[in-house]
Amino acid sequence: MVTIGEGQFIYEVQEGWGQLPAGYTFKEVAAVGCDAEDNVYAFNRGEHPMIVFDKDGNFIESWGEGVFPRAHGITMSPDGTMFCTDDGDHTVRKCTLNGEVLLTLGTSGHPAGFMSGDPFNRCTHVAIDPRNGDFFVSDGYGNARIHKYSPDGRLLFSWGESGNGPGQFNIAHNICTSRDGRVYLADRENHRVQVFDSDGQFLDQWVNMARPCGLYIDQDAGLVYIGELGAAIGANDQARGLGPRVSVYDTDGKLLARVGDGPEGLQPGQFIAPHGVCLDSVGNIYVGEVSWTHTGQPAPTMRTLYVKETYGFMEIRIGSLSRDANEAQGAALVIDVFRAFTTAAIAFDRGAERITLVAQVEEALEIRRQNPAIADILMGEVDGRRPDGFDYGNSPYEASSVDFAGKSIVQSTRAGTVGTAAAGAAGCDPIYVTSFVVAGATARALLAEDPLPERVTILAMGDQGVNRSDEDEHCALYLRNRIEGRNPDPEALRKLIMSGGATQKFFDEGQPQYHPQDAALALQVDRYGFAMRVTREDGLLVARKVGQ
Repeated sequence: MVTIGEGQFIYEVQEGWGQLPAGYTFKEVAAVGCDAEDNVYAFNRGEHPMIVFDKDGNFIESWGEGVFPRAHGITMSPDGTMFCTDDGDHTVRKCTLNGEVLLTLGTSGHPAGFMSGDPFNRCTHVAIDPRNGDFFVSDGYGNARIHKYSPDGRLLFSWGESGNGPGQFNIAHNICTSRDGRVYLADRENHRVQVFDSDGQFLDQWVNMARPCGLYIDQDAGLVYIGELGAAIGANDQARGLGPRVSVYDTDGKLLARVGDGPEGLQPGQFIAPHGVCLDSVGNIYVGEVSWTHTGQPAPTMRTLYVKETYGFMEIRIGSLSRDANEAQGAALVIDVFRAFTTAAIAFDRGAERITLVAQVEEALEIRRQNPAIADILMGEVDGRRPDGFDYGNSPYEASSVDFAGKSIVQSTRAGTVGTAAAGAAGCDPIYVTSFVVAGATARALLAEDPLPERVTILAMGDQGVNRSDEDEHCALYLRNRIEGRNPDPEALRKLIMSGGATQKFFDEGQPQYHPQDAALALQVDRYGFAMRVTREDGLLVARKVGQ
């Protein structure tokens, strides 16, 4: 098996994936998408424009015959539909997963004027704002524009022009959005990606690319996958470091890995013309290639890269309560679902800058006296109640209505922060504090550590750090499964925990310090795409948000 990639992004090349029926050909695959069941949609330029496979590569169906003259882009929508962009037809169509057309933008076969700025002249791709359903169309070859639409297809405004300055495009080839609504544009012939806010204001540009063509953002992980056509010409077409390749960045533009960065070729591990990129739910990469356009000859048109299981040499130990926190080794993942690290995640989502974690209430009060600049807010609990002198208790429901923008918080609880202090004293590095709402992001952040930790201790801190609790123990198992590449059913976990005794206090009228919504918020598995990493700053253990 051929492997390609670097660092924590190592993949096994799956030759021969995708079994076509007799008489079918792709000709070339312009774009690839995956639905919620990990079925794979190959939008291609053959006689059957959309060919659908299951996750193992078995043919399911085809559709789009007579509708799409030149496939270009595919975007999967959260509502279970998809956008299909056809640059030869100058249209964007919203379709069901079996091909029923629900909405058509543009006039079939009739382009807008060349560089007129009006929709569309060889449009290329669609991106959806995950916050509100607005969507953006990159347009494209005969235009140099981005058009923004409301969810019902009403044009809101457009921006961009031909050129190579900020907000100018030389083939606006692909477009994506991140979890926070930023817009990323593959400006292909300017060899860069440009980043805008959702109102079209230029924010940043990423350079040192080789004709970025395919663009895919894993919004939960905060990772950007870029298919690059390659920049070599005839005289140096066997040079390395110029693509074709797939590159992995974070959403702030940090290059994390190059995948397959040799000269173009037909051998496993080589690319010819990466044009469309997507991931399935476990992180496998599907790459559509326009090999026919690039070479004029039949060639591989879809490559499948399976995530290589790099966690096999990582020793994972699950411990419980304060006693095991004191003996933790390697990396530590400290769990407090009900409620500390659910509340902390909500505070970060609502703008908190940092959270200092201390074991004792007196420590928090002393920090505020000695260094109020890092103690804008004191948050925590003793026996479920807000301590005297604290601003807030430890309720996720309460935190969900507070504006924490730019605030520095000091948090003290009876389980989570105590376990963090113990792991820090034991010399664990790195330390992540976690709960169900950030569990998947925590697993991804751990696997992105370089070097990868050889030993990991997952700590379920339980009730007061003394008695085991269902929610923390199940979260520990969920985390281990996610680290090892498995995806347990979140809904089954939620039902199991809700049926146990750990949630009863949230519905006990005699314990008003536990709000019923606390449990509901704490069991929103993988709600957030960021992790909470702890470092020692000026002798204090400080959690900060990492990732999106």
